[in-house]
Amino acid sequence: MKNLYGLISDNGDGSNSINWYTNKTLVDLLLKNDETYYANEGSPAVTLNLPDDFNLNTLGTFYINKQSLEEWEETFEDL
Repeated sequence: MKNLYGLISDNGDGSNSINWYTNKTLVDLLLKNDETYYANEGSPAVTLNLPDDFNLNTLGTFYINKQSLEEWEETFEDL
């Protein structure tokens, strides 16, 4: 089973965005360290369970962050 994790964030203007991730460790870190995911009145995340042979590229225009936790930390280490 492949998992795709969607984090729902509050944009601060009454709207929400959803960002898709494949790395559960990164998702857990983001949920732990960023309150914007808890600003909406529902759940901060959704998980899609997909068959192992599902090709994520067939989802079309969705951007899916496939970074590992280490790659993510390198990207944002200067912040």
